[in-house]
Amino acid sequence: MLKRIINILLIMLLVLTNYAPVLEVHAASGEESGTTYYVSTLNGRDSNDGKSEDSAFYSLRKINELELQPGDKVLLEAGSVFNDGYLHIQGSGAEGSPIVIDKYGEGENPQIQTNGQGIWYQNYGTVLDNPGHKYKGYVSSSILLYDVEYIEINNLDISNASNLDEGYSDLDKMNRTGVAAVAQNKGTLNHIYLNDLNIHDVHGNVYDKHMNNGGIYFTIFKPTNEAETGIPRYNDVRIENNVVKNTSRWGIAVGYTAYSSHFKGIGELPDDLMEKYGSSNVVIRNNYIKDPGGDAITTMYLDRPLVEYNVSDGAAREINDEVYSETSFGKVAAGIWPWKSKNAVFQYNEAFDTNYNQDGQAWDADWGDGTIYQYNYSYNNAGGAIMICCGRDYVVNSVFRYNISQNDLSGVLNLPSNALAHFYNNTFYIKEGVPFIRDGMTGGIAVVENNIIYNAGDPKEENWTKNSNITYSNNIYYNYTNTPESDEFAITADPQLVDPGSAPTATTGNGPGVTLTHDRSAFSGYQLKDTSPAINNGKYIANNGGEDFFGYEVTGTPDIGAYESDVVSVKIYSDKYTIDGTDIIGIGNDVTVEDFLNAISYDTALEVEVLDKDGNVMDSNDVVKPGFAFRFSHGDTEKTYTVFTNFNNQLMNSVYMVDEESKKIFVPILENNPTDVEEFKNGISVDSAADVKVFDGNNEVTEGVLSDGMLMKITAQNGKENTYTITVKNHYHYAFDFVNGQQGNVWYAQKKVNGEYINMTSFSSQYATWDGKNWAAVGLQGGINDPITEETHGLLVDSLTKSNDEQGHSMAYNVPKTGVIKLSLKDGEPYLRMAPNSGGDVVLTFTLNGEPISDSYILPNDGTPADVEPIEVEVEKGDFLRIELVNEGSPTSPSAHITPLIAYKDVNMSQPEVDTTELQNLITTAEAITNDDEIYTKASFDVLQTAIADAKDALEAVETESDVDTAVDALQAAMDQLEEVVVDPNPNPDPDPDPDPDPDPEVDVTALEALLKKVKAISNDDGTYTSDSYEALQTAIAKADADIDTIETEAELDTAINALQAAMDELEKADEDSEGNGSEDTDEELPNTATPMYNWMLLGIALVIIGLAALFPVRKYKNLSN
Repeated sequence: MLKRIINILLIMLLVLTNYAPVLEVHAASGEESGTTYYVSTLNGRDSNDGKSEDSAFYSLRKINELELQPGDKVLLEAGSVFNDGYLHIQGSGAEGSPIVIDKYGEGENPQIQTNGQGIWYQNYGTVLDNPGHKYKGYVSSSILLYDVEYIEINNLDISNASNLDEGYSDLDKMNRTGVAAVAQNKGTLNHIYLNDLNIHDVHGNVYDKHMNNGGIYFTIFKPTNEAETGIPRYNDVRIENNVVKNTSRWGIAVGYTAYSSHFKGIGELPDDLMEKYGSSNVVIRNNYIKDPGGDAITTMYLDRPLVEYNVSDGAAREINDEVYSETSFGKVAAGIWPWKSKNAVFQYNEAFDTNYNQDGQAWDADWGDGTIYQYNYSYNNAGGAIMICCGRDYVVNSVFRYNISQNDLSGVLNLPSNALAHFYNNTFYIKEGVPFIRDGMTGGIAVVENNIIYNAGDPKEENWTKNSNITYSNNIYYNYTNTPESDEFAITADPQLVDPGSAPTATTGNGPGVTLTHDRSAFSGYQLKDTSPAINNGKYIANNGGEDFFGYEVTGTPDIGAYESDVVSVKIYSDKYTIDGTDIIGIGNDVTVEDFLNAISYDTALEVEVLDKDGNVMDSNDVVKPGFAFRFSHGDTEKTYTVFTNFNNQLMNSVYMVDEESKKIFVPILENNPTDVEEFKNGISVDSAADVKVFDGNNEVTEGVLSDGMLMKITAQNGKENTYTITVKNHYHYAFDFVNGQQGNVWYAQKKVNGEYINMTSFSSQYATWDGKNWAAVGLQGGINDPITEETHGLLVDSLTKSNDEQGHSMAYNVPKTGVIKLSLKDGEPYLRMAPNSGGDVVLTFTLNGEPISDSYILPNDGTPADVEPIEVEVEKGDFLRIELVNEGSPTSPSAHITPLIAYKDVNMSQPEVDTTELQNLITTAEAITNDDEIYTKASFDVLQTAIADAKDALEAVETESDVDTAVDALQAAMDQLEEVVVDPNPNPDPDPDPDPDPDPEVDVTALEALLKKVKAISNDDGTYTSDSYEALQTAIAKADADIDTIETEAELDTAINALQAAMDELEKADEDSEGNGSEDTDEELPNTATPMYNWMLLGIALVIIGLAALFPVRKYKNLSN
């Protein structure tokens, strides 16, 4: 009996045990997702589960073994020291549920002392943009985020010193990182936040620039399967409030990519390129970088990064002969700068004491597009304040404004052959003996305006150009004995700065978690006294950022220098309208007073009054008309401006060749392919307010064909005309059409990079050629001023050596008119002009919109002409016909004489004849249909006759294949709708038929009514039935109710009854065991007491079993003893 009781209890225990885990899961539902893991070297053990402070792990190895999930947290105890430790995270968070790594407890931040452990293998998967850069090898990283996203790391102390047997400056020394991030096989990685980290003593390789080597370094590798995972990149990266000290080589670097080849040879970076290959939404803010071996902060291949409130202190510490001793490759470094980034903004940063090297500047706009430096401060940087680097094709649209430089060395500006850069409204306080432009860093192009250039030493003579193309305007040159020739508005008086030279000479010393940069009041010595000649003497510059170094608004006439005073000026400016004296020119239609004032820049302290011609005051919603007066005043000072219509009568753009000197516009016009007025006007662009008309003598021509000698007149709203003579041009000769330094309107010099054709931007100052890299050239033979004769040849040269992204150079003809053209070359061409050639082939190809239109030609190495046949090809306006030259291998003499000749053929290009055969055949078929025997109804036959008539009309009027298709469809529809007459099959019925039965006998619906009553009585208030089956029954009831009054036959009645009965039969009772059993099919949750209750039940049953088991041997013993 006892055994049976125990067996029953064991079965109950087993059943409840099976149910208990399910119940427990439901009891825990609604709690915060994710698991928190605790790690402590103070009281942890790796045998613990790590899920509470009292059961913390001991080592970081336990975390590295986990694949973390969204919402997980890893907390390291304050005061812990993880010697030889590292975190190589596996797993990722999710949007809204990031993985968080942080500390717990009070005290110093936990320390991860990696000591060269945490080794992994880095491989970009491709050679980098400079083959000299190392791209694969072993790396030691304290924290590694390899294809990890949605993660936030805070409040850690990280170091990675060397404990291996290797020299500090060994060339093959292992690279090391504090925090390394890698994007490779997950496409875009989102949301990586690093905050309040103290990263120090990371003793990596002194030389390797683009391995994960330094304090914080983000890189992008080639994916294993790009088609499957997409192109890797980063989005939403924030690096804030960190301290990075004594690292080799970088301080912070984000974004270097294995896809760097797509950026080569490009100046202006297209948005689609950046969206595809660049990383986005990167913010680097409030970080202190102390003594990095190389550069402090660099953004690489980033789209619109924001770098602000950071401090660089003592950058380039190891870029010297003593440490950087085994190679000279890459032996340069600067403070805070971008590399091949677009629209990077660097603001409110400070740079101190960058060490001397070939660079050594505080700031460096390097090989990028649209870099802006504003509101920054630099002091005592050995290489100067700012460099714009390097090459006119590769660094564009750089702006340096409202910055202060104090005692930077070597030379304030570094301009090594850069494209146009704009320096305005800066204050340069220059130490005695330091030049404005650094020696050896020259050859660039710059506009220098509205700056205070303050020589702190004795008066000196300055070389303001140093072999550079610099335009100066509206600057103050204090303590100089000469000024630049180009500055017509130069001021040499004392700018009357409040206390020049008094700005900070060291960092704030603030620690992490607070603002590291100085308050703006620390720079008040560079504000202006009220009597300063800099006040309101600056030049208006559009899109100037809107505020000065100190945060004061900049409107109207700017001051000179980095400070904007509150002294009011009544002068106004506009980017939209022309302001000439007191005339405002260019008002369009339907412009309100408010809209007009929004397009005017004026001092916000001014009062504005708007008057119409009669002196009536206008309000903001009134439409501005010519003759309106705008009165700007401040106190007793006022100035009134009058609005006029647009005076712009310039030819803005044209698909046709234009000679502005002779005022001729050259248009292809042929007898069989003429150019009419409408086509001509569509090929030119003028100001939206101007009017274009064509005249034959004094008579306006509004339609019809153009002819030689007609006039095109562009008339501004004030009636002023700009007249061109229309000249027929059906033949184009590359040499005679060539214009020095001009791209278009028809001929262009282009290079092909990554499959895209790009206009060349650098025109030689000596030869009549557009110059590319490595001796590439497109233009004419001879000097820039040589006369053009019949002996002049076109010159086409591809680069002697080029990278994988380059695919040649071309002479490009932009087709001005649709037609058929004949392309040929000048007699005796093409040939290699410096033959003999060896080492590779020079290949000539003719393409239309990038597609070949003939065989390619290899130019003979001995200099004899290749036998090139003329090509006839049909072209459309806007097409590009290119004569392309590509070097294959390494030819020694790739320079070719090639002079394209293009002639329009007199071929009729009108609309091609439309094939109407199908419509004609269908009309014939339709006409063969007769109704003499009255087979069809009269109405349907009449419809067909009308359709036949319409089809015949369409046959005469069709212009396109679509017109034919429409007519065919209409006629076919009329044929298809023909309706035959119905013949009575029984024309002679029985004269005495039986009486007709009742055609609509009444149907008895009593049975359906009874069933409806029964079914409606079924309730589910107590949840007896499943919701789905009960809802199906209600639907059947509703249908039966709707049908009962419309039933006309017994068959319809049977159908209704059967449907209702089926719905009732299919009622399904709810599972009696489903409530409270924890199955996945129920939405109901147990109360939080469920798990404890069952646990107590299990415990009770277990105790009963134990008691009975203990009792049994006692009773047995007693029986035996008896």
